[in-house]
Amino acid sequence: MTVNDRGSEGEASTAEVGAGDGVLGALSYYESLRSSAEYVNRTNSVDVVTFDVDGRPSSLSSSSSSYNASSDPDTLAFCHLVTVMPLSFFPKGPTGPRAPFTFIGILEGMFALLLAATHLNSGDGRIVKEVEGLNERCDVRFTTELIDNALSEYNAVKDTIDVLERSSERSMGREWEPCAFVGNGRSAVTTATSIITGIYGYPQFSPISTSTMLDDKQQYKLFGRHITSDEGTAVPAIMYLSERL
Repeated sequence: MTVNDRGSEGEASTAEVGAGDGVLGALSYYESLRSSAEYVNRTNSVDVVTFDVDGRPSSLSSSSSSYNASSDPDTLAFCHLVTVMPLSFFPKGPTGPRAPFTFIGILEGMFALLLAATHLNSGDGRIVKEVEGLNERCDVRFTTELIDNALSEYNAVKDTIDVLERSSERSMGREWEPCAFVGNGRSAVTTATSIITGIYGYPQFSPISTSTMLDDKQQYKLFGRHITSDEGTAVPAIMYLSERL
């Protein structure tokens, strides 16, 4: 996965995080394949890479072939999932020390995304049985990127726009264009970024934004969430308080 971090001055920097052959091995493997591709064709919202007769880009070393690349088709479509979430914040201002932001649901949501992408890439049906063997039936593979917005609405909007302005073809594969976005944390940030992603035609999903404002499909046309809205939790909360406590 790619992690976009923020230093003490709040500027974004990029680091590569490899998972080897561990739990996220299938994710790491296909991200290595995508990284080694110099020629990419952008088709709709995926990057299409053509492989040689060995089933992998020739620049990929044989040490990364722990997965059977030769069984893949001549081309693979890569769906790049970009997560924009607050991983840290600056409690004493942008020039002060940075502290981790561990609000419930953020790390869990990101870890769930990484595991889901791994299972989709490897056809692992241990959690969702319908995914079993999917890698043999489908030529789409998933890659991920984590961007730390440092609990800043400005950073979240700027980072989203920066990703949307990428061009994988113009950069000869060095820039990874998005397929979909995951984020943000607070609903106030999600309402801003999901309008932008919707205008560009990309879906955005949030694991923890619960505002009912996001139910407005006229404004947030391609927004979805993995959690119920505030409207869905208000009545059960009142019933629990009145009937159980």
